[in-house]
Amino acid sequence: MNSNFGIEGDRHASIKPNKQKRQVLTMDNETLDLFCLKPGDIWENATTSGINLQNLRAGQILQIGKEIQLKIVWEREPCSKLEELESGLKELLIGKRGTLTQVIKGGTVSIND
Repeated sequence: MNSNFGIEGDRHASIKPNKQKRQVLTMDNETLDLFCLKPGDIWENATTSGINLQNLRAGQILQIGKEIQLKIVWEREPCSKLEELESGLKELLIGKRGTLTQVIKGGTVSIND
């Protein structure tokens, strides 16, 4: 992950100001489990465990491993593309879709960070 850019190779990675606020989509594993989804099924970039992302607010910082810091920008609204996975999933994920974040300190991320 690169500061003020996002994840290299991701379509949301950008230095453009209008895209900087949606660089990394985070989702919690507990919500995925609730809907029998696997990490990556709903196109999130990072899956957390043991933290309820819905309780976090804009401006709070998520630490990933020793290097990476993500600033929460806003809650992610479910999109119609979720209907491709399962009819009704978009509505079921209202308030549970994860958070959009901006990379404020980049670094290398590994599984289980």
